[in-house]
Amino acid sequence: MAAIRGASLKQVAKVTVSFCPFDPMTATAREFLRRVSSKGMRDSNAKCEIISDIKNDGSEPVVQVVFNDKDTLTMKTNSLKLMDMLAMFNRRCREKEVK
Repeated sequence: MAAIRGASLKQVAKVTVSFCPFDPMTATAREFLRRVSSKGMRDSNAKCEIISDIKNDGSEPVVQVVFNDKDTLTMKTNSLKLMDMLAMFNRRCREKEVK
């Protein structure tokens, strides 16, 4: 749960979550989308663009995060758990704050 508490979109320019709604492996991507779309997260950076890209092509779910410095974090969520994704996201955000 520590991964959730420190989450912020301050260093993020855009989050794109792509998934096929008929794929049973999209639960992690959908939950990540729900978390970053929450009011608390949105309030941390009103300029952050959050995009849900719903595809009907059977492609694997992918979360792509573009930071303010144009660096990109891409996570293929088929084999990731939500807490692992949030930890990876938070770690990268903290690295950006230090720079």
